[in-house]
Amino acid sequence: MKKFMHGLIAAGALCVAGVVATSMPAEARHRGDTSVSITLGNAQFGYSDGYYDSGRRWHRWRNHNERRWYQRHHRQSYYHMRHHHDRDQYRRDWRNGRRDNWLRNH
Repeated sequence: MKKFMHGLIAAGALCVAGVVATSMPAEARHRGDTSVSITLGNAQFGYSDGYYDSGRRWHRWRNHNERRWYQRHHRQSYYHMRHHHDRDQYRRDWRNGRRDNWLRNH
C-alpha cells in the first residue's frame, strides 16, 4: 500500500513538473533561469539538520523550505532534533547496517 501511494505521489509530481516546464515562457526555458528538481521516496527519516536516504547516506537540507516541507508532509518520520542527538537504538542500528528496518514495530 505504501509503495502504491509513493507511486501516485511520484506520478503526480511528474505531471506537475511537466505542466510547469511546458507553461513557463520560452525565454525562461532558453536562458536556463529555472530548474526543476524532484527527489521522491529517497528520505527514510529526517532531522532538523538533514536526513538519511534509503542507502543510509546522510544529507543536509538544501534550505529551510525543504526541511519545513518534509516536516509537514512526513510527520511520522521527522524528528525535531539534530541527528547526532538521536539516541534511538533502532534508528542507530539501521544507520550502522545492523538492522533492515528502523521502525520498532517491524
